Formats: sequence, structure tokens, C-alpha cells
Amino acid sequence: MGPHFSLLILAAGRSKRMGTPKALLPFGTRRAIDLLVESARQARLEPVLVVSSEDVLSCAQSLRAHAVWNPSPELGRTHSVQIGLSHIDRERGCLIVPIDAPLISATTFTQIASADASWEIVRPRFAGRPGHPVRFGRASLEEVTKLGPDEPLHLVVRRVPERVLNLDVGDEECIANLNTPADYEAALKRFRSRATGCAP
Repeated sequence: MGPHFSLLILAAGRSKRMGTPKALLPFGTRRAIDLLVESARQARLEPVLVVSSEDVLSCAQSLRAHAVWNPSPELGRTHSVQIGLSHIDRERGCLIVPIDAPLISATTFTQIASADASWEIVRPRFAGRPGHPVRFGRASLEEVTKLGPDEPLHLVVRRVPERVLNLDVGDEECIANLNTPADYEAALKRFRSRATGCAP
């Protein structure tokens, strides 16, 4: 594996459409946040930092992850990213992933972290669609810190297309979204199918 990267997990949203914190949604005997942290550790990403809501803070701490509370998630997702970046070493780069995709495999994390270090930004792509996690290098992380709190990260990703590697992966979970109860039921079905080795 190439350079070691940290991982920033975004779990501070209000989850209004879901009706409950996404990070605490159960998947078997574990929760969404457990699954992401486990996959990250299998991929040897360190440290793992969770920017969380107050409801999720103690859960993230119990996983021995670095947890930072965002008291103002309404300011925007990029605000959460910027809070997280203020707590990590930006010199060596960072992978960023939302809690919306808790079933991303350790293999996908490893593929993104192991991609050639000459690429400033690396993101997975499944069936032609870009997904998560996205790996940012030192220069692009500096650009992220200068965005407005509600400006999307893709403004940085799209700024210089030539510095972005879209890495094709076989993991559909990298393009998943966990926004509604229906999304959760679909994710549960995929999770159970994966656990039993059966096709969904």
C-alpha cells in the first residue's frame, strides 16, 4: 500500500428525511458508523475522524475513533468537512466519506488509498458514476478550507479535471445514498444478501 491517509467520516447531518441519525441505523448487530469504521481500519486508514451530531458523538468515541461535534450542521456539509480538517494533518492527504454509504468495502477504501500518489484527487467510479470516498491531497484540501460552508466539494474536484483520477471499482456501495427509510430498507437487503452470500 502507498502513503498512509486519514479518513474523515461526515455524520453530523440532521437526517430529517430518515427521521433518525443515519450513523446509528442498525445493520444486524452493528450500526452504520460501526461498519464504516471497521472497513476503514481494515484498509489501514489512520486516524479515523468522525464529525458528528451530538447524538452520534458518544457512539463514535466508543469505537475509539476521533470524534468532533459539529453544533451547526445547518451551515452545510462543507462546514463539517472544514471542522474535521482542522483536527487532522492535512500535509499527507485525507479520504472523505459521508455516512450515507456505510456499506463501502474495505477493498474500495484500499484501492483509493493505494492509487498513485501523483494524483491530487482520486475518486471511485461505478458504472460511470463517481462516488465515495474521495481522496484529496494537500493542495486540494487547502482549497476545501477556503470554500464557503455550504459550497459543495465538487467545486474543488471539478476545478482542474486533469488532476483527478476516476478509478473504476466493482463496489456499487460507493454510489449509494442513505437518505430515506426506503433507502435504508434497500441497504439492509443488500447487507443481508452479502452476509449470506446470496444475490439480492
